Amino acid sequence: MTTAAMTEWTTAIDAPKHRFLFGGADWTFYEQVLRQLDGRRVQVTYDRGRLEILYPSWEHEEYGRFLGKLVPIIARALGLPYRGGGSTTFRRHDREAGLEPDQCFYIRNAPLVERKRQINLKVDPPPDLAIEIEVSRRLLARQDVYARLGVPELWRYDGQTLRVFRLGKSRKYRQVKRSVSFPGMSLEEVHLLLQKIWDVSESRWEDAATEWAARLARR
Repeated sequence: MTTAAMTEWTTAIDAPKHRFLFGGADWTFYEQVLRQLDGRRVQVTYDRGRLEILYPSWEHEEYGRFLGKLVPIIARALGLPYRGGGSTTFRRHDREAGLEPDQCFYIRNAPLVERKRQINLKVDPPPDLAIEIEVSRRLLARQDVYARLGVPELWRYDGQTLRVFRLGKSRKYRQVKRSVSFPGMSLEEVHLLLQKIWDVSESRWEDAATEWAARLARR
């Protein structure tokens, strides 16, 4: 796509829609989009020439934010190191893949990124865990993008069910019953905790999550 096409697109994003999909987008166009949208709360997914822009809903953001709170609570209760990566843009030109997770964390590899100010996936490990909220319908299958970026564990939450996927040697995900990072964690209990975010204050929810994680550590 040309710079002129980019100018036309910049005007189009003000339309009252939640997602946009572009075909025939090369890597240069993807990087232009990232620069144009720097500072805006949107998610840009690049998958082998296709580019999607999503404006997350309030529900989408809240589930992502609270799951992002829960992972450190669990890690602290279990005495595990962690480093949060938030919604950092992760991309690899050689694999034609790029996206922003809803939340992500380094756990096993936390010591390898503690002093890093920039992450380069050609030399640095990808996050050990990425969280994908799926209450907003997407036009691209982001699981394939996560796989090409090499993220070992993916949580997918649609507001009803938390599913966990583990990356295999063939660079394909398979669904598993337990989290790789937190094997003793009940997926159903996490779902029930997430449903409480609509019924109590944030501070009360954090207290409940901390108590739950302490019980998890004693199992």
